[in-house]
Amino acid sequence: MENLMVFVPEQLGILVAGLYIIGVFLKKTPKVADWCIPWVLSVLGMVGSIGINVIGQGVTAQLVTTSILQGLCAAGVSVLGNQIVKQTTKKINKEE
Repeated sequence: MENLMVFVPEQLGILVAGLYIIGVFLKKTPKVADWCIPWVLSVLGMVGSIGINVIGQGVTAQLVTTSILQGLCAAGVSVLGNQIVKQTTKKINKEE
């Protein structure tokens, strides 16, 4: 997970945490299918990253493209973090 954080700038750390929390809430929402959650988090990650990066810097094609990629990385780190916790907990509980 540390390797993925290299691609996500510090200011987007809060975005990763926010996406993680949103993902947990979406998982507990009965009307949201599990397969939709990564898609929703990806879109929110891209939009959030664009919002964070564009504020004060102005809109350029390069900045928007970079923001989209960083937003996808942020969503990936969030989903990966969730799965690491979930799968590790599952494995530990099976061993006990």
